[in-house]
Amino acid sequence: MIRADRVTKAYANMKPEELAAIAFQFLADTNEKELDSVRRAVPWKSYKALDYDFRTRYDSLFNMASYFAIEFWKGQAMLLAAIAQARESIGDKDFEASDKALDAVASYRIRLVSLSRAGEIVCQELGIDPATLWKVAGAERPPMTGDPSPVWLTDYTAYLRAMATGAEMPELVSQVWNGTP
Repeated sequence: MIRADRVTKAYANMKPEELAAIAFQFLADTNEKELDSVRRAVPWKSYKALDYDFRTRYDSLFNMASYFAIEFWKGQAMLLAAIAQARESIGDKDFEASDKALDAVASYRIRLVSLSRAGEIVCQELGIDPATLWKVAGAERPPMTGDPSPVWLTDYTAYLRAMATGAEMPELVSQVWNGTP
């Protein structure tokens, strides 16, 4: 009991920013008991704030756009890496490796087309200009040729829609993150 009292007193003397940092570490460690102790030490305050529904949707839209940006830049990086691998393999006359790399190039291109189309679909559903996603991503929409993968399009659309609306995250049909169509 002495340890608990000392910890409680230590938390009570900390700044909210310090408590947040400690709470974040306990969250990562899945230490619910200590996380609850930290939360109890955080003072309650009353605030005037923007409408809850506005703030919730606004935050959800930002989270969706952030996810879109991360997936776009991850896809771009993987596409460029596959292109570089293909070029190197062709230069080395390793045609088996170049075939694999070129398959990866095609796969990442389709993945990016699927993500782009999913973003457009969700934005249209919510009355948002799709160019907004590209602005948040810090990129211009690249020219997208070819058809999206129906599976990736379904998954990306469902995931972006759930993030934008705050709905429960869907189970994915594909393994979007590991490149399996």
